[in-house]
Amino acid sequence: MPDDLQEEELLSKALNKPKSYLGKVPSVDFYTEAYELFLEIATPEELEFDVLKRETLQKMTEVLFK
Repeated sequence: MPDDLQEEELLSKALNKPKSYLGKVPSVDFYTEAYELFLEIATPEELEFDVLKRETLQKMTEVLFK
């Protein structure tokens, strides 16, 4: 039964997963330095769901292109 509960929880998270800005998946689409910066700046929700918010991208851009 614990497996059923875990599967239900994963399905629930997947259905409620927020959309990522520009459709980007940070762990897949970012080069190493950008991903490391993302890990420092991202909100807990972004980290949990591996998504990017516009505000986070703006902060990353400011740091990367100083």
